[in-house]
Amino acid sequence: MQKEKMLSASDLSLFCYQLSLIFKSGIPILDGMEIFAKDMMDPRLKEVAQDMQQQLAQGYSLHSVIEKYKFFPVYLTSMVKIAEQTGNLQDELERLSDYYEQTDRLNNKIKSAVTYPLILLVLMAGVILFLVLKVLPMFHEILLSLGGDIPVSTKIMIDLANILKTYALAIIGVLIVAIALLLYYFKSQKNIESGDKILFKLPWINATYKKIISARLANAMTMMLKAGSSFDEALDMSKKSVGNAYVESLLEAARLNIINGSDPVKELDNLGIFPVLFMKMLKIGHMTGELESSLSKISVIYDKEVEKSLSKITTMIEPALVTILSLIIGVMLFTVMLPLINIIAAIG
Repeated sequence: MQKEKMLSASDLSLFCYQLSLIFKSGIPILDGMEIFAKDMMDPRLKEVAQDMQQQLAQGYSLHSVIEKYKFFPVYLTSMVKIAEQTGNLQDELERLSDYYEQTDRLNNKIKSAVTYPLILLVLMAGVILFLVLKVLPMFHEILLSLGGDIPVSTKIMIDLANILKTYALAIIGVLIVAIALLLYYFKSQKNIESGDKILFKLPWINATYKKIISARLANAMTMMLKAGSSFDEALDMSKKSVGNAYVESLLEAARLNIINGSDPVKELDNLGIFPVLFMKMLKIGHMTGELESSLSKISVIYDKEVEKSLSKITTMIEPALVTILSLIIGVMLFTVMLPLINIIAAIG
C-alpha cells in the first residue's frame, strides 16, 4: 500500500492556528468546526474538519479524530493528546502553530540553498549538451570542408558528440532505470538509514547539517517539555523531527540508555552529533533545572546559525559553478576553434 504524503509544515501551522482561533473566540465548538471546515482549502484538511465536527458532536476527543489520518505527524497527535489531558488545548495549539511555522521557515531556507545550485547545474548540463550535440558537429563539418589535420583532442570531442547523439535514447533509458533502482533501494528503512548516514557524514555539509539537526531537535523538545513531558519522553517524540533516519536511530539508542538510568546530557554528548555550544547550553540547563529555557535558546541560536551557514554555502557555490561552466565551455570551444584557426591561417 502506498504511503500517504504528510502535510507540509506550512499546512500544519495554518491548521493549528485556525483551530486555536476557534477555541479562543468563544464560539460554540460545533459552530466553529463548521466554519473551520468551510475555510479549509486543502481537500484532506477539509475532510478532517468535517469529520471533527461529527466526531466531537458524538463526544469523541480531538486527538482521536486527528490520529486516524496518517498525513498528520505522530508528534502533533501526541501534543494534542497531552494538551487535552492537561486542559491546555488552546495555548498548545498556538504553540504548535508557532512550532510548525518555524519548521517551515527552516525548511524553506534549506530548499532555497539547495534549489539555486541545482538550477545552475541543470543550466550547465543544458549548455554543455547544446555545445556537444549542435555546435561541435557544425564545426566538424566546417573543418572537413576546409581540409587539413584534425587534432586528437578535437577528434575525441567530436566522437563523444556523435556517441551522445546516436545513443541518446539508450543513455536516457539507462538513467531512468538507474534512478528507479535507487528509489527502490531506498524503500527499506535499513537502506534509508545507510543513505542518511552517508549524507550526514559528508565533510562539506556536516557542520551545517549538525546545526540543522540541533535547531529541529531543540525546537521540538522545547514544545514537549512545556507540555510537561519528561526528558526521555520529549526525546522519543522529537527524534523524528530531525529528518535523518541515521541520527534518529542514534537518538533512540541514547533514549533507551537514559531510561535505564544514564545521564541524559552525557548520552547525547557521546553521540558526537551535536555542536559544542549545543551541549554546553544543554548541560547548564540540566544542572540549573532550566532545560526548557536552554533548549528554547538553542533553537533560536541555531535557527540563525543555519541561515548564515546556508547563505555562506550558496555564496560559495554560485561562483564555483560559474567558473566550472566557463572552463568547460572554454576547453570545448578551444579544441574546435584552434584547428579551424590554423587551417584558415594556412590557407591565408
